[in-house]
Amino acid sequence: MFAFLPNPPGVNEVRALARRVDTARHHGIPKGCVLELDLRATPPETSGLDPFAVISGGGRPLVLREAVSALHRAADDPRVAGLIARVELASAAPGPVQELREAIAAFTDVKPSLAWAETYPKTLSYYLASAFGEVWMQPSGTVGLIGFATNALFLRDALDKAGIEAQFIARGEYKSAANLFTQDHYTDAHREADSRLLESLRTQVWQAVADSRKIGYDSLDSLADRAPLLRDDAVTSKLVDHIGFRDEAYARIAELVGAEGISPDSGDADADTAPPRLYLSRTRVATQIGRASCRERV
Repeated sequence: MFAFLPNPPGVNEVRALARRVDTARHHGIPKGCVLELDLRATPPETSGLDPFAVISGGGRPLVLREAVSALHRAADDPRVAGLIARVELASAAPGPVQELREAIAAFTDVKPSLAWAETYPKTLSYYLASAFGEVWMQPSGTVGLIGFATNALFLRDALDKAGIEAQFIARGEYKSAANLFTQDHYTDAHREADSRLLESLRTQVWQAVADSRKIGYDSLDSLADRAPLLRDDAVTSKLVDHIGFRDEAYARIAELVGAEGISPDSGDADADTAPPRLYLSRTRVATQIGRASCRERV
């Protein structure tokens, strides 16, 4: 008769059931969870309906304003314990990166956060990572703190060959939009405007990195002259806190949020005790973050 009775649940099964109950009780966001971000590209500022994403179950992508809002709400949400992100921006516009960085910095002010990457390819990638509480990099990586540059396209010669003369009315020599069609090189005013823009951007980025990493502003210029920096130089200059692999970074964020265990991806026997992780890129998760704390305040 006893042979027909189900096996009693083990420790892992009981833990899994407790997590499911806890997640349901906290409206889809388990208590003590770690938010996870994939920042190999910045979230788009707008999005349209993608039928292929709907069919595949991906849904609508998370846009920038939703990500920023969710991060600010997560800083006050008692269910969220920390934040970890892979930060490897190959190229990005400065505006969205700065907006996202401010939200991450606000989260870091109140809760543990960690950025990791195989490598930080360009300046804005490291600039974004520096907003996290700890910065990690794999042994083979480099920190590409190489500054900024710009270029312009001029079609004057091509239009001349086609027998086309472009005519525009511009007010002021610094209005350079028409230069694309009317010039074959930088004018003095155009060059001055682009140079001032780059100087302003560099000053903002350098100051933010210096404040976050507790590095002298002038020291960043000398580091940029030697960039890209290999791992030893990156750690010595305090740009990177630890050299390690992905599983070690996830073990560290578990330690920072006060949880036992390591990343579930590592295959360790204690994986079930690792804190639950949620991708912020799921729009449903981003929307639900903050609801519990709002109900408690009401």
